Amino acid sequence: MNARGFAMLAAFATGAAGFIGGFLLARSMPAPGDGALAGVAATGSPGYAPGSATGPAALEERLRKAEAGIASLRARTPGGPARGPGLDKLRAQIGPLVAGHRGRELILLMRDLVATGEEAYLDAVGIWRELLEDEEFGLSGSGLGVALQIWMQPLVRWTLASPARAPQAVRVQAAQSILVADPRVALEFLRGEGDHEVAMWLGNSLGWSMTEGMIPDFEAAVRAHAGDPKTVATMLAAINRIEGDTATTSLLALSTDADPVVREEARVRLLIRRPPATGLLLLERLEEGSALYAAGMRRGDIVVGVGDAPLEYFEAWYERIAPHTDSDAPQTLTINRAGTTLTFRIPGRDLPGFGASEFVRASR
Repeated sequence: MNARGFAMLAAFATGAAGFIGGFLLARSMPAPGDGALAGVAATGSPGYAPGSATGPAALEERLRKAEAGIASLRARTPGGPARGPGLDKLRAQIGPLVAGHRGRELILLMRDLVATGEEAYLDAVGIWRELLEDEEFGLSGSGLGVALQIWMQPLVRWTLASPARAPQAVRVQAAQSILVADPRVALEFLRGEGDHEVAMWLGNSLGWSMTEGMIPDFEAAVRAHAGDPKTVATMLAAINRIEGDTATTSLLALSTDADPVVREEARVRLLIRRPPATGLLLLERLEEGSALYAAGMRRGDIVVGVGDAPLEYFEAWYERIAPHTDSDAPQTLTINRAGTTLTFRIPGRDLPGFGASEFVRASR
């Protein structure tokens, strides 16, 4: 085994603190063959200089910082690490599996750690972080997510409830992986969530199982994350999945909200829910320097016709513009904007810049 692997094995043998220290120390040690480690082994060679970033003093300083981080983590963990013999055996497996980049076996080890109880959750979170951060494990995010859904929902919930103990990337995947058989559990996490991206994925997960009675609390969460347009868009899309008048009433209320991001997004979602015309709804915010923006088009416009031909189905847009995309000759677009009909003249070659859109059909 290489020096990096031995460092991790030695550290993990001491329990949960060693687990954290093992990762930190192993990350600070250069791999064999990169020049720096060879220099340490042969003092005086060009790869080594006392006091340099790869010298013993630098490694000792990194180890000191790692130990300080461990002490801080343990101070936030009531009761400290568990010392049961079964848990110690599981922890002893972490080092060689990480050193060997054996991702699938690490997922199974995570499962076994979670099964022992909450005292092993920090170990499982450490493995989780490594699997997400190191591409050499060769795992897809979806593969890990399925394992989290099948075997590790207690860990997923603990991670969402413990923002100070888990990295943001881990908490984001926890939000993506939470099962919402009881959606009120996810809603409770959402109500107290301060991270925009975690909240966005919790809102997205809730959108598939949320009931009308949960919408008022969900609205409050939307307003709490009004500073992030992407989160607001995802959460309002979740409301839009719910059938019934309560969701419509919610979007109507949010469409007059004091926050401009919430207000604009709610109005666009209402256009999807209750379109005033049949055509292609512009969902994307146009760049101010674009030809479409300069011509006067805006997000929320519905293209109902190109030239004299109406848009009666989605593919019609591409059929109408295809003959003109290599030309500067202006084409006439007929737009429905909040019930008002407008026309714009757009050069043919700029029409493909229409961006994200959705075909909507007016209710008869």
